[in-house]
Amino acid sequence: MSELRRLQCELMDYLVNKESKAKDYIAEGGLIDRDKRLSIYGNAYKVRLRGVIDLDHELLSFYLGDELFELLVTEYIKNYPSHVPSLRDYCNNVPQFLKETAPFSEHPVLSELARFEQLLLYSFDASDAQLAAMQDLNDLASDDWPQLKIRFHPSVQIFSTETNCVQIWQALKIKSNPPEAQNNIFSQWIVWRSPERITEFRSLQESESLMFDTFVHGGTLAQVCEELLEFHEERDVSRVAIECISQWLQRGQITRIL
Repeated sequence: MSELRRLQCELMDYLVNKESKAKDYIAEGGLIDRDKRLSIYGNAYKVRLRGVIDLDHELLSFYLGDELFELLVTEYIKNYPSHVPSLRDYCNNVPQFLKETAPFSEHPVLSELARFEQLLLYSFDASDAQLAAMQDLNDLASDDWPQLKIRFHPSVQIFSTETNCVQIWQALKIKSNPPEAQNNIFSQWIVWRSPERITEFRSLQESESLMFDTFVHGGTLAQVCEELLEFHEERDVSRVAIECISQWLQRGQITRIL
């Protein structure tokens, strides 16, 4: 191991509260001793990570309040030190941390609220892709319709929740009092970035969710229509499916009609 690499490892060990010889690499001198200088650097490291968590989970921090959010930040940094130069994905484990760590784990809505905030960020940051248009659907030959397949935009994601975390997020977003947290209420939401580069979301009915899942896994329109028989009369399934696909196109959620 090179001397530079050894120094970097010792400094990282110090920052994450492991046994470290980092102080041995720092020369004495000046008005501030070595311990104090290391402490300043360590505090700056934690402040930077705290800022990332606060930025990525602004509404979660407001919902928790100062004391609980400070506890979240302290324990998360301790358990999940940064291991890569970029901090873009540093908060990836926040939902799991909240789900598994007391006292946060006693409130399932916290983990789901954190996950929802992350999905909004992921959709906003998703890569660009050429969008399909209604004309692509209209250009399909009649014999090709049963085998129609769909490719969705990279920003499109499905969020499944068993709490009312989305309604709480919506209230916090407009600085209104959030509703009481509720558990065991299953719902699904679709999150995507619109052609105007605005992150949007809306709730999904079970039939639309089933359609989405089938297409995502490579299914065809014929398979979708067969599954829709669970929710609609046979005479209606084709119309319902095409109407739904048309809405996906209009919202900028589809990149290819195959």
